[in-house]
Amino acid sequence: MRIRVPDSKFRIPNCFPGLPICSVWDDLVSAVRENQVIIVSGETGSGKSTQLPKICLAAGRGAYRKIACTQPRRVAAVTVAARVAEELGLHGSRLVGYKIRFRDSTGPETRIKFVTDGMLLAEAQQDPRLREYDTIIVDEAHERSLNIDFLLGILRRLLPARPELKVIITSATMDTAHFRQAFGKVPVIEIAGRGYPVEIRYKPTEQDEESDITTVEKVIFATEEIRGKDPFGDILVFLPTEREILEAVKILRAGCKDEALVLPMYGRLAASDQKRIFRPAPVQKIIVATNIAETSITVPGIKYVIDSGLARIARYSVRSRTKALPITPISRASADQRAGRAGRVQAGVCVRLYSEEDYLDRPQYTLPEIRRSNLAEVILRLYAMNLGPVEGFPFVDAPSPQAVKEGFTTLRELGALDAAGRLTRTGRIMAGLPLDPRISRMILQARHEGALKEVVIIASAMSIQDPRERPAEKESQADQAHNSFKDPSSDLLTFIKIWNAYHRELKAGRSRNRMRKYCRENFLSYNRMQEWKDIHDQIMDIIQESKDFPLAIKTSDHPINRSIHCSVLSGFLGQIALKQEGSRYIAARGREIFLFPGSSLYKKCPKWIVATELVRTSRLFARTAAAIEPEWIEKLAGDLCRHTYSGPHWEKRRGEVMAWERVTLFGLPIVERRIVRYGGVDPAESREIFIRQALVPGELKKKYPFLVHNMELISEAQDLEDRTRRRDIMVDEETLYSLYDSRLRELEKMLFKDRPQRERGTRGPEVICNERSLARALRISGSDAPLCLAREDLLRSIPDTDVLVQFPGHIEVSGHRLSLSYRFCPGDETDGVTVKIPSGILATLSPEPFEWLVPGLLQEKITYLLKSLPRQIRKNLVPISRVAENMGKGLKKTEKGLLRSLQEELFRQYGIRVERKMWPSPEDIPPHLLMRFDVLDQNGKVIDSGCDLNRLQETWKRTASIFNQNDPEWLKIKARWEVSGLNLKDLPDIPSSVTGSSGDRKSPVQAFPGLVAEDNSVCIRLFLNQDEAVSETRQGASRLLADYLGKELGYLKRNCTPCGLSQEVYMSFGGKRKLGQSIYAFLCRELLGTWKQIPSRSDLLNRARELEGKVFQQAGPIIQLLKEVFEAHITAKQEIRRLQNTAINRKSCSQILKDLEAELIRLTPPHFPENARLDRLSDLPRYLNALAVRTQRAYVDPMKDRKKASRLEPFLLCLNEAKNPLDAKRTKELTEEIEQFETLIDEYRVSVFAPELGTAISVSPKRLSDAWERLRTLL
Repeated sequence: MRIRVPDSKFRIPNCFPGLPICSVWDDLVSAVRENQVIIVSGETGSGKSTQLPKICLAAGRGAYRKIACTQPRRVAAVTVAARVAEELGLHGSRLVGYKIRFRDSTGPETRIKFVTDGMLLAEAQQDPRLREYDTIIVDEAHERSLNIDFLLGILRRLLPARPELKVIITSATMDTAHFRQAFGKVPVIEIAGRGYPVEIRYKPTEQDEESDITTVEKVIFATEEIRGKDPFGDILVFLPTEREILEAVKILRAGCKDEALVLPMYGRLAASDQKRIFRPAPVQKIIVATNIAETSITVPGIKYVIDSGLARIARYSVRSRTKALPITPISRASADQRAGRAGRVQAGVCVRLYSEEDYLDRPQYTLPEIRRSNLAEVILRLYAMNLGPVEGFPFVDAPSPQAVKEGFTTLRELGALDAAGRLTRTGRIMAGLPLDPRISRMILQARHEGALKEVVIIASAMSIQDPRERPAEKESQADQAHNSFKDPSSDLLTFIKIWNAYHRELKAGRSRNRMRKYCRENFLSYNRMQEWKDIHDQIMDIIQESKDFPLAIKTSDHPINRSIHCSVLSGFLGQIALKQEGSRYIAARGREIFLFPGSSLYKKCPKWIVATELVRTSRLFARTAAAIEPEWIEKLAGDLCRHTYSGPHWEKRRGEVMAWERVTLFGLPIVERRIVRYGGVDPAESREIFIRQALVPGELKKKYPFLVHNMELISEAQDLEDRTRRRDIMVDEETLYSLYDSRLRELEKMLFKDRPQRERGTRGPEVICNERSLARALRISGSDAPLCLAREDLLRSIPDTDVLVQFPGHIEVSGHRLSLSYRFCPGDETDGVTVKIPSGILATLSPEPFEWLVPGLLQEKITYLLKSLPRQIRKNLVPISRVAENMGKGLKKTEKGLLRSLQEELFRQYGIRVERKMWPSPEDIPPHLLMRFDVLDQNGKVIDSGCDLNRLQETWKRTASIFNQNDPEWLKIKARWEVSGLNLKDLPDIPSSVTGSSGDRKSPVQAFPGLVAEDNSVCIRLFLNQDEAVSETRQGASRLLADYLGKELGYLKRNCTPCGLSQEVYMSFGGKRKLGQSIYAFLCRELLGTWKQIPSRSDLLNRARELEGKVFQQAGPIIQLLKEVFEAHITAKQEIRRLQNTAINRKSCSQILKDLEAELIRLTPPHFPENARLDRLSDLPRYLNALAVRTQRAYVDPMKDRKKASRLEPFLLCLNEAKNPLDAKRTKELTEEIEQFETLIDEYRVSVFAPELGTAISVSPKRLSDAWERLRTLL
């Protein structure tokens, strides 16, 4: 199909003079005419981009269809188009045009059309055969971007269908053999670059300096070296990141001053700053750039290149599902491109800041983007263009199966593909939008949320580079201006604020110059704002033209911010994250991410966020983020959520089986624990639980007649088993389950028989699995008779009457008729017989009558008791079973009790004497052979229980745990004795205890007055426990004395620290202030009294008189003693330190040092002397001096020290064994014995290691062994 008639006046173009491509002009013209595909490989500056379209015109192409020339970047498409138009002269502007996203400068007469590769792909989606073109030039193919590879695949498939189509693949550096093989061994034409030589100098960092010098410092050194030799030649420096570029520029400007023009160059640089790079300068220019200067932009006049060998290259991690920008070594081809920049106009020098070996070890080419990208968008477009599965698409380099899988996963996450991998209606709509699939999904959701206007603003903002600018020299002003746009709850709403502010100015009728000024004042890029508006308008046009986006946009009842964030969330479900601590989050699939410091959310760090961008630099950061609620996630994720259920159980209150539901999305707990009805999840299991946990135990809300009848029969059967201690009378639970199961099946047939077949399973489960369905079934059947069980259904056998009378329901004790209950539950504390005793008669009963239990258990108890006797007695009672039987027949129940009666009967029948201590203790007797007691209050409620009647009686007598604290009688006792606001002078006499009565039964109550320190006063309070009263009184008595002696104690506090202490002493015990506090607390405790019982008024007054005017005098000896301890501590510490410093290489000293340090801490811990004992204080200097002596001698002979230490080890092990029980289990006597044993060990340690110091008491291994034997009896 002809598009245009060729212009007969058009002159065949010639090559622009001076370009290397001119030498092969005719060869290229012939190659284009004779081959369908050619590959052109030419070095930078050879003229490929500008001359090849003209060569195609010379070869007769572009006569009826256009010549397409792709460029990877929009700026290149625009600038190259302008250059070619200029070279074509008068008609150039009509013959040459360009088309980039949302901008088209072509016309009917256009023959050469420069397009971005992404735009040509979009055209291929509308016209898969690309009939508009007869020639397609794919420039910069070496970059191997995703769009380039996708375009090459389409062309490979299209070439056989369009034999007249010509394809030219061109690049500065390219694996020509690889491309030639992909396109069928097509001809390759190579163009030599400009012939100026470039000297390569390698300047690697020395190995030992590698960790001490940064990349920026390397660049600075290299630059200074070049400028020292040549202060005029322009320098191009390659660094990987914007941060490093700005750092280097700052340093170089400071060093060069006016002698050189230092300029940065990177993608986000403002347009005005970029233009300065191309202007001539009167001084040396130093350009510090990213890899954008390799091929995309040619910087004129460069003589020197400094190559760091690094670049930040985008890489999508299939595993982490994030776009990473790591700093990685560049390929050899990229390094050669950088070096070539130095030889454009004269001989140049390239300084590589790495070794030649490093260069040679690098890969030849950069890995194609398709091998390091998410394929979701590609797969979606392949589906939409009906190009077949991605696995069969003719990519030059096929993507990895894992990457393909990840692409399908993303599309499944977005709802673009169904579970079977088919394109959904949503996916087809998404494919029609020229946006990232996630953003397309976001816009679709916005239609339903009623937030289309706002979300289109956000979506179009995500499609451009951030419009905010932050010049290096005006960072603070830019930040201040941008803060006015920030929304504290969402980075996404910040975009809307920028948009609204900008368009308010537009609506006010501002001119273009005024809008440019507004953007400069607010540090916004005017061009990017214009691009943002263009993209926004284009998306709105697409929406309005699409039948899937009705103009009558649905409104929502939700707040607009929620609607916006739900829309965004729909496109980024895989990028939700849950807060851990600080700015750290756990994202989907277990990734750890951090909120970006520049985010509006950084200060608040909400619990849940969604990030529209995850980028890894030093860490994995969530850049643009918004706060969300977990309930939004569950609604949007739908079947992507994973539901797990645990703990299905019957809930009587609800009348159905419930379970705990946990909802997760990509491993994150959206709902941690939610109670749900289990019947709809698993009807069969719910039915089984309903039978086992509701019907069998009778746990239904309503008292159904059948259930009351059945439970009465079950209770009777269970009581028979508990009395006779058998489990073969009643049927087991499985039988009960089977009984109910069979009867329910009959009801289910009746209940669901009329349900139409087409509705089976659509109106709930067809089983009875809850009380609602049971009630309905019973109502329909009209009777519950099918569920009524008979006695014969429940009983396997019935015990004889003679057996049952041996397990009575009551017993007579001391004239009281007491009821009995039975429980057959071996291992449980309630196993056996329990007697119910009203609290009013508890004190009148003795334990002996209850030793007899009931007749049915007496024989078993006698047998057990006889078997527990010592062997020398037991051997005379064989066979024991027969002896026990004889004992049982001969014994008569008396008040003496069973044990006493057994002793008498054994002597009477066998002449054997049994002492009381020979019988087993109650703890060793099985619970069911002991009578258990329940103490009942006046309402029949159990208030205490157990098998020890004496304990219960003692507890009841004291009423510590059973009387009412608010009882009027008790309140009267408290009102009589409790007093507040006391001081030492008006302190009344305090009795050791007071008595009264409590409750309706006037039960006796004994209480203990104690002194309590409350706020700023001392009070008398009553305690039911004497130990508690004494404990509280220690503090209360000290408070009284402290108030009385306030001035003297104040003086003591200021002067309690011994004079002349070294700074090392203070440092050893927490500093001067902390040590003074510890000493003061110790002195107060010792001077004011460590009361072991409640002191009387006279006791306190006597102590006050003893101290009055003499506090410091009495404290003086103690302070002097403390000083001696501190000095001895430092001496020992210094000796240990000396041993440490001189014994570094002596392994034999390591264990000795550990022992010495542990001993020093034990004698004088860090909080010393706050908890020290005064009775041991005088011995501490000697113990510490002995430690110092031991240290000195250990330095001389470590082995001898170890031998001496071995003499103490057995006793130290014994001491550890004695200290092992919990303090709560120690008696007062045991504690004192342990302290004495420890003192003996300390003295023995002195006698072993420093005998010349002497011991306070006589000590020897035998004395220690005797002390240990005494101590063992108490453990």
